[in-house]
Order: sequence, then structure tokens, then C-alpha cells
Amino acid sequence: MSKRRLTRLVITKLRQFPRLFIALVLVFALGGLTVLFGIDLTVSRDREYQIAQRDAENLARVLERHVIASVEKIDVVLREGGHHFTGATPSQADGNRDLLRLMELVPEAYSASLRIIDAKGRIIYSAGTDATLPNIAVNDRAYFQRQKNEPSAGLVISEPIFSRFANKWVITLSRRILAPDGGFGGLIQAAVLTDNFQASFGSLNVGRNGSIALYDTEMRLIARQPVLAEQMGQTFDLWEVRDALARGTTSGAYMATSRVDGIFRAYYFRKLEGLPFVVVLGKSPNDFLYSWKRKAVLYGISLAVLALQLLGLVLIQRKSAKDRLNHLAKHDTLTNLPNRRMLDEHMSEATALAGVSGVPMALLVVDLDLFKNINDSLGHDIGDRVLRQVAGRLRATLRDKDTLSRQGGDEFTILLRDCAEAKTIANTAQRLLGEIAKQLHTDNHELTLTASIGISVYPDDGRDIGTLLQNADTAMYQAKAAGRNTYKFFTAEMNARVSERLSMENHLRKALARQELSLHYQPQFDTMTHRLVGFEALLRWQHPELGAVSPVRFIPIAEETGLIVPIGDWVLREACRQNKAWQDAGLPPVVVAVNLSAVQFRQHDLVPLVAEALAESGLAPRWLELEVTESALMHNIEHVIKVLHSLKDLGV
Repeated sequence: MSKRRLTRLVITKLRQFPRLFIALVLVFALGGLTVLFGIDLTVSRDREYQIAQRDAENLARVLERHVIASVEKIDVVLREGGHHFTGATPSQADGNRDLLRLMELVPEAYSASLRIIDAKGRIIYSAGTDATLPNIAVNDRAYFQRQKNEPSAGLVISEPIFSRFANKWVITLSRRILAPDGGFGGLIQAAVLTDNFQASFGSLNVGRNGSIALYDTEMRLIARQPVLAEQMGQTFDLWEVRDALARGTTSGAYMATSRVDGIFRAYYFRKLEGLPFVVVLGKSPNDFLYSWKRKAVLYGISLAVLALQLLGLVLIQRKSAKDRLNHLAKHDTLTNLPNRRMLDEHMSEATALAGVSGVPMALLVVDLDLFKNINDSLGHDIGDRVLRQVAGRLRATLRDKDTLSRQGGDEFTILLRDCAEAKTIANTAQRLLGEIAKQLHTDNHELTLTASIGISVYPDDGRDIGTLLQNADTAMYQAKAAGRNTYKFFTAEMNARVSERLSMENHLRKALARQELSLHYQPQFDTMTHRLVGFEALLRWQHPELGAVSPVRFIPIAEETGLIVPIGDWVLREACRQNKAWQDAGLPPVVVAVNLSAVQFRQHDLVPLVAEALAESGLAPRWLELEVTESALMHNIEHVIKVLHSLKDLGV
């Protein structure tokens, strides 16, 4: 078919179907305009961000000059005052008047204080808010110790301090005063109100939603506009600034959501030259993108008009498909139970109602005990069927107003509404355990399950789902530790035990590298002949701070975290080495016994590790005895038999 005939055919068809023609025109127009509008909006938005950051940089430089000028004026007064009081001992009234005269030269310090502190750290002269409080000792303060111990310290600027005299936040600037013999004679100190910095911020225009903040180099907040009095002096994790300063970068731009007020801004930071201060200015896109947003709205309206016209000519997706997608977004695909997203929604609704009614509610975390064994031995298909049966039993046990959700794996979460008494919650938990414990039938398998349940109560154990889930999870692990097939309410003591366990785990991770572990050898005698027949290697831990840590405390943690594997490897090698050393020293050869945990026994490289320990030490296999607990032999029998035969073949 020639091009001319093809063109005529297309035109003929379009004339026959004018809606198709209009739709094609709209599609091409919509697509073309979308691309053009998108490119233009992207370029103009980036340009607005660049302008905002340059503006913030200029404002930061203005603020830098203001702060440096203020500090320099105060430092001039400190130098003059230090020289004036060197070797001088006027009366207290005269000294205070002299300081007051100097203080009036520094408006930045007005209504705060100017002090003379002697070599023992006592305030002997003072002007300002604490003029009537002499002889107060400050020798324990960091700035005093630094001035005393570092003759070349020069001007020392403190961290932000809440002054009990001025009843406001201040920073102090101090200089060393020389004694007549040239030694340390004390210091002169000015306290500067951070309010003065905040007042100067007001003259800088950063927009309605912008912010200006002054921090020290440790990211402690000194001054801020808008003012957040309750957060003054706090340390903020401004990692973008902290990392840049650590790299030696003294200024830069970044975009982030404020850790202080939650507003997203384009920021510029600058380390003030010669001073331990960092100024951070933020401009909100809500302010500097105003014109850009108007353009985006106009573009959007234009595209919307075209899109609406196009929608009138195309098929609209059926409502059932939309409902299906919404259902999938909020439900677990395996059990069809609500997922975490829907649980969050129900939790928000329930907390709002509970806040009005005052009736508590509870969050239960239900975790099936040893469910992994079902997946490992029978397969995941049967495991999935078991989970669906358990979900059905749990749902049938609960009230309609309660929410049962699956978080994943073998863990379920239950929101119990209107639970005024702990007894009611406990009865529900006990019924759930009873339903789970009933025999299950699937694919000719009869299975019996148990579960561990952790319970947290709103509002006593938390007011948000994150805290309640964490505390219920902690209680669930306590239920498992108590022997499983039970429930536990969360208590504050549980948090303490969890913290202690985490601390113990951290210490244990370092114990092997720090050579804190050792082996003690318990002799074994023949009761008939009283002859020494062997030793049992016993693991001991001597911590430099905790002292001797009982194996009862650290062995379970080592097994739970998997640390028992490298520790067990070290124990095996050390026991073999020591036994061979005794034999080389001429002692009669005897057997040394080493305990293997269930976790070690399940490792696929156990046999090669034993062989390597024997070869490394030179110990004959018959002088090594491995002791295995019954629990290590209860799972994966075929693997256990194979490992036992392999160890026997080694000669141990």
C-alpha cells in the first residue's frame, strides 16, 4: 500500500470516528504539554532553590559580622577590665562600680553581668543581676579550669547556660587576669544574654516559615528565631553540619526537615570565623516557591482541563478494581487479616476514643512458639496453611470491635478496645492460648502449637502504636523466657532487664578480642582407683568492671545471639592446645572434655572445625571428648546422625 493510500485511509477513518480523532489530539497535546511544563517547572524550581540558598548565605555573612562585632566589643571590655584589676584590690563597692562603668560600654551584656573571679574561683566583684551575691564559687566550671590551666587560652566562650541570677539563657566570655607574680590571678567574665542574639535575628528576613539559629560547635542551641525557649541549650543531631565540620568544611548548603519544629527547609550553615559558633539559616519552600507554585497551579489547571476532556472519551476503571487495590494495600495476602497500615488506622481511631472515654485498651503481640520447626520439617506450604488456621481461630475468639492483624512471619497483633480491667485482658489472652493449643489437622499431619503473648496497656505503657508495640514485644519475649505457652504484661522492670541484656551482649561481643575469657579445667577421677582420668574445660569470663560473670548469665545470651559459635571455636582450640601442652611437658595423657551447645552442633562446618583444632594443636583425637546436650539431638535427626558418625570417624 502506497503512502498516499495509507494517508487517505487514516483520514477516512478519523472522519468516521471523530471522537477517536479528538482523543488522539488530546493525548498528543496532553503528553507534549506535560513534558514541556515538567521541564520548565523543574528548571525554574531549581533556580528558586539556588536563589534561596544564596540569599541565606548572604544573611549568614551579615549575622556573622554582627556576632563577631559584638564579641569583639565585649572582648575589649574584658581586656580593659582585666588590666584594670590586675594587682588591684579595691573595696567591693568600688570594684562593683568600676565593673558597672565597663558594663555600660557593652549593651550586649546589659542586665546580665560582668564579674571578677579570684584565683580560688570566688566571685569577688560583680555588676549586673548578681551584684549582691559575692563570694560564690565557680572553680568547678569548665571555663574556670581552662583559664587556670591554660595560660594561652585567651578568650574562652562557654556553652549556653541557664543563669539562675538573670533567670535567662546566657553564654559567658572570660579572660585570664594575671597575678603580680605573673601567675594565675583569676579571670574577668561577661555573661551575654542570648536574647540579644534573637533580637538581632528579627531584623533579617528569612520568610514567614524560615528560621535562624545560632549553635556552638557541639550543636547546642544558643539562640533561635522563631524562639523555642524550652529547647534552648539542648544538643541537636544536625549530622549534615556536624559531618561537614568534621571534614574541615566551614560552610555549605543542604535541604532537610528540621529536628526542632518539623518544617522542611533549604538550609545554609556557616562556622563563624575565629569563634566556636555556627549559624544555620533555613528558608521554607512555602515562602520562596510562592511564584513557582502559582505557575505550577496554572500549568496544572491547563493539564487538568485537557485530562478531563480526555477522561470523557476513555473508559473509567471499574470501582471494584479500585476497591480491590485498596483492600490489598491494607490486608495481609496470606491470611486476609489487616496489616500494619490498617492497624495504625484502627489504633489512631481507638486512642482518640479512649482519650475521650477514659477507658483503657490493650495491645497484644502473639508469637507462635518454635514455628520455624514446622517450616523446616514440613515445608512452607503447610506452614502457610497452619497460619491461616491459627488466624481463623484467633478471629473467632475476639469481639467484632477488636482488631486482629498479622505483622508477618508467625506473629499476630491484637488491639483490644474498652478493656477497663487487667483481669479481662488476662482472660482473653488465656482463651487465645487455649484456642492455639487445640490440635491442628492439615495434609494428614496432626500438629500441636503453643504461643507466647506480650501485653501492653494504653495509656500506662505508651500513647502511640510504636511504643505500645515495642513494650508488648518486650513482654512477649519475657513470656518465651518464662517457658513459652503463657502471657506476660509489660512492666518497667522488663525494660531494665532488656537494657541489662543488651549491655551484657555488647560486653560479650568484645570479651573474646580483649582476652577476657579463660578456661578452667575441672579434674575427673575414677572413684574406684582414685586415678585422674581427665579434665572438663569450663568457660569463665572475668570482666574488668563487672568482675566474674557467671556462665548462667552469659551463655544463654551467647547462644541466642550466635556469639556461642566463635566463642565455642575458641574454647575448642584452646582446650586442645592446653592438653597438648601438658603432654609435651611430660604429664600423663588424659582426656579433655569440651561442651558443645545446640547452636554449635547445628553449624554445617562443625566437623571441619574440630579437625582443624586437632591438627593445629597436634593433639591426638582420642584425647578429646565432646559433650553434647540432648537438645542438640532433637532436630534434624538425619543431620545429627551424619555429624556424629563424622566426629566418630575423626577418633574423638
